[in-house]
Amino acid sequence: MKKLITLLCLACTGFMTSCLIPEANHKVPDYFLLTSRVGDSNNSTKSTFESFYIKEVRLPHYLQDKRLVSRPTDDTILFREDQRWGEPLEMGISRVLGQNLGSLLNTFDYGVYPQRRKFEYVTEIEVTVERFEMTAGNIVKLRAFWEVSTKAGDKQRSVFEETFSVNDSDVQAEVRALSDLLFGMSKDIALKF
Repeated sequence: MKKLITLLCLACTGFMTSCLIPEANHKVPDYFLLTSRVGDSNNSTKSTFESFYIKEVRLPHYLQDKRLVSRPTDDTILFREDQRWGEPLEMGISRVLGQNLGSLLNTFDYGVYPQRRKFEYVTEIEVTVERFEMTAGNIVKLRAFWEVSTKAGDKQRSVFEETFSVNDSDVQAEVRALSDLLFGMSKDIALKF
């Protein structure tokens, strides 16, 4: 009986220690955030008192992951375990679009999903992102459909597609380039106001 208990304890101990990941194999991921390209000052050439609300940004399922994604070919994707978004990507895109548009339109009167609406906004903006990642040749790509709707029922729709070459293979340069692409789309949307 003692042999059975000893053997059972050794088996349990062996099993439990085999599940542990050695410290040397564990790497803490790096986290990244998209940033506004217009800064904190609200100095733009266009002045408006319009309010706007950015609805929930829609993303393809593969971009809803916390890991940064690259697309070496059109039919393959690569999830990067050690580089992750510091917030859900759809919320980061909403936040940055709001900051960019607020500055470009010279207004602080805006809201972005997931914030609750405090009042009726004059304009609502919907964005559906189709591509938002690094592609082959150190090129980042943004392809998105957006729609601007006013309370009066007017709607304007467009497709924004742009690429940006990243000279550095650093992930921070890639994230900055993605932020630059969002600023380009913000300028495109701001022209419709």
